Amino acid sequence: MGFCKVEFEFASTHRQSPLSLRNLVARAGSGRYLDVVLPRLPCSAGYGGAIYFSGAVSITRVVVFIDYQNVYHRARASFGYDSDPDPNIGHTCPQKVGQLLCDLGLPNNPDRELNQVRVYKGMPDHRSGVDAQSFAARQVAAWEKVPTVIVRSRPLDYFEVEKKGKTVWKSQEKGVDVMLALDLVDLARSDAFDTAVVFSADSDLLPALEQVVGLGYRVETATWVGSGVSRGPLRIPGCDLWNHRLERLHFDQVCDNTDYLAGQ
Repeated sequence: MGFCKVEFEFASTHRQSPLSLRNLVARAGSGRYLDVVLPRLPCSAGYGGAIYFSGAVSITRVVVFIDYQNVYHRARASFGYDSDPDPNIGHTCPQKVGQLLCDLGLPNNPDRELNQVRVYKGMPDHRSGVDAQSFAARQVAAWEKVPTVIVRSRPLDYFEVEKKGKTVWKSQEKGVDVMLALDLVDLARSDAFDTAVVFSADSDLLPALEQVVGLGYRVETATWVGSGVSRGPLRIPGCDLWNHRLERLHFDQVCDNTDYLAGQ
């Protein structure tokens, strides 16, 4: 568990003795509030002074890992956008996604706090088109303005294909899932979180999830669930991983409709 120190100052001008302090509310450094119960303290007429208390409040540190292209394509497939010619439909705001996944667990654990959102994404170059390259660069720059968002990227891998008698470039991600898996295990080994939430349907991540569970950390997963083509959650045999089933209403809460090419 993570800890944050709590400190408050109390100045008494009460003339009653003894003085009983009950259920004082102290503001924690994290912005949360903690009920503190202190013993009865003797005081005399005109007593004044300060009482300092330092304690610790338990916090469950949540780090969310987003396999961005997987999340993007699964959103389009789940909610019927696969055939939509507008490629911008399906984008999400990482900070909103992270906060949603953290908050969905609050009923079972009210001590959850979002520490970090880590986004893993392949980046296009000019072979994907100038607009696609510019869109992605501006999108990532906007994400990185949020202190809790960490973007980890790799260049897309390109290969030539024949299409309608012409040679065109096709792209695919290479090594992005490996980068996510390595970070997930490394951060667990360095005790950087108490709970990891992995938003992906990529089964290549399963060995990393198994290692993190084996290290004693809680792992949760997230998947889109819609009327279109959906894929089940990641599963570890013999381990009951909690899966956040995100529906269309959740997508509407976190979707990103920003025109990153505006003003270009």
